[in-house]
Amino acid sequence: LSFSAGMTHEELDDRAAVLNAAELAFVVVFTIEICCRLATQGLKFLKSAFNSADTLLVLTGILEQFFTNASMGKLRVLRILRVVRVFRAARLVHKLRELRMLARGLAAALGALIWVVLFMLVLQIVCSIILVDGLRENWDLELHTGEHAEGRPYIVGDFFGSISTSMFALFQILTLESW
Repeated sequence: LSFSAGMTHEELDDRAAVLNAAELAFVVVFTIEICCRLATQGLKFLKSAFNSADTLLVLTGILEQFFTNASMGKLRVLRILRVVRVFRAARLVHKLRELRMLARGLAAALGALIWVVLFMLVLQIVCSIILVDGLRENWDLELHTGEHAEGRPYIVGDFFGSISTSMFALFQILTLESW
């Protein structure tokens, strides 16, 4: 668990308990929703592919809640189907006009965004080449930015000694990470 770095076992157990309770709450709410829809629309509700997928996901959630403490064996494969829940939100795009307009705008701007990223990458490569070539005589110049793990001070060559390290340093400067 990447979000658990530095946490004690008790904190992890508490977090797992909260997540399990939230999972149970969602399963209960979605089960009630599907039962209400089946009661009002009958089997016509299941003719839609989205509704059938929702029903399948809720059923896998119910099965998982029943078999959480037991050895699930083959039922663990059903957990993969839960990833499909993300596509539930895709239905909202069709129902909400503003969200649909936003999605269309993002899709239309994607081409321009890719060109901007490529331009920034080329610009970063060019600047890295210029910095590596221009700072070649000053490799041993000490920087006042702290010390290496070995206890020696940073020098220009540590950040701009090669094109790749120069690109990484420029990216850190661009994003204001550790500068």
